[in-house]
Amino acid sequence: METRARRIVQILESEVLAICADAGLACDDFNQLLENLESHDETTRHLSAPVAEALRSLLALRRDMLAIRVPPRH
Repeated sequence: METRARRIVQILESEVLAICADAGLACDDFNQLLENLESHDETTRHLSAPVAEALRSLLALRRDMLAIRVPPRH
């Protein structure tokens, strides 16, 4: 992964961790958290709609960034 893309993923992850900490939500596995949010799992139902949507958006962007394969520049 390119250095800039890796940095973006780190920023996204730190924002997710901060939101989880503010919401009192354990965040041990980013992929599982996204699945829980998308399926309206009981572990995330207590979150307000704006918080849940912010987490969903950040985690989906993280997933997409990790899936991108950019050839290194020469």
